Amino acid sequence: MKEPMTLDDLPLRPFHLRIAAVVGGGMFIDGYILGIVIFAFPAIPAAFGMTPVWSGLVSAAPLVGLFVGGLVFGRLTDRFGRKDLFRLHLLAMVVISVLQVFTAAPWQLVALRLVLGLAIGGDYAIGPGLLAEFTPRKLRTAVMSALGVLWALGYLVATVAGYYVAGLGSPDAWKWALATSAIPSLIVLIMRTGAPESPRWLISQGRAEEARRIVDRWLGPDVALPPADGARAAGAGSWRRLFAPDMWRRTAVSGLFWMALAIPNFSLFVFLPDVLAALKVDDEFLGTVLPCAFALLGAIIGIFLLPRMGRRTALIGFMAALTAICLWIGLAPNPPWLTVTLFVLFGLLLALVANLEFIYPSELFPTELRASGLGLASAISRIGAAAGTFLLPIGLESLGVAGVMVATAVVLLLGIAVTAAWAPETNGAALDEPVAAPLAPRPQGL
Repeated sequence: MKEPMTLDDLPLRPFHLRIAAVVGGGMFIDGYILGIVIFAFPAIPAAFGMTPVWSGLVSAAPLVGLFVGGLVFGRLTDRFGRKDLFRLHLLAMVVISVLQVFTAAPWQLVALRLVLGLAIGGDYAIGPGLLAEFTPRKLRTAVMSALGVLWALGYLVATVAGYYVAGLGSPDAWKWALATSAIPSLIVLIMRTGAPESPRWLISQGRAEEARRIVDRWLGPDVALPPADGARAAGAGSWRRLFAPDMWRRTAVSGLFWMALAIPNFSLFVFLPDVLAALKVDDEFLGTVLPCAFALLGAIIGIFLLPRMGRRTALIGFMAALTAICLWIGLAPNPPWLTVTLFVLFGLLLALVANLEFIYPSELFPTELRASGLGLASAISRIGAAAGTFLLPIGLESLGVAGVMVATAVVLLLGIAVTAAWAPETNGAALDEPVAAPLAPRPQGL
């Protein structure tokens, strides 16, 4: 008699594409919300009261909100399930996006962008983990890399939309640019109606019969359920487990490598027009949109390249290349065309390796800790990115562009060091590896 297939070993089925689409839609929105500010903020009239400090606070607010949202929603998701919270934070995105039209002072914009960050933090904690729990291991890297593609696409679309909407000439055009994020948020909210609960989470809660019904309906009766670990079924997913002796390195790696990639992704790209102006690049639109467009290309390349690479190899190698580019931009005199080319290459490589931001933490944590671990990892990364985004305009004024680029290189070197010291290899591993298993030994030659 033929053995039933497991969730880890299934071939691609239509439901996998559906769950990838509804999770990926959230990533598109997240990129859109964070990218729309690039040209919307410079269009804010002086009468609104935006100073460099307020500009830094408004830009950093969503990242601070993401820090809190990742922690809160991650823990709630591991405790109460994925399905309902998967939609709740999208409703908040719709409402808050529209409310930005009515802002009358910088502090109000800070408050609204902070709440948007809370919702994005929820999506980071819930979506990638839910997709990983449904996706077979051989397809996991490619399917989850698509999340990075959709994030980059949302960022690029927002950049272009922000440029044209904010440039309409009306004093309030920038507000309407920010409010456009309500449109994709509403579409994805509708798409997520009817999305099922994760069978892996149900089993971790001792609810195998419900898990069986979901698997039968969406994947077929020929699919075996993953075994229920006694400790998991007993609800051993305490948040403190993330810092237990067998887990803390995984927690540190997931947060710190993500932070090392997120800081340049947000601080440099949110203020890219200012950085390019300091480097004497006159065409700010072309200099900003080209790196974002090639970032989308880099994320697409990652779909095909990353499944063939180990997680450690990819992180260390690409972060080293990004470090070299930062130092080249910051320390070497370059003509404007070469500066734009280097930023294009930087955006491409950063987006390629950033696909692992959603994949790697999902593989590092067991089912009962997955959303909490993802939430904490995104929280660590975004508090660093928030600090970098707040400090970048100040750094440009006090240290100059060379100092900013060297500081970015130092952050990337930290990510390399942490990855080299503690990162286990998870590419191709089953998602249900016991939490107490030791970290995989480092591959030789790295």
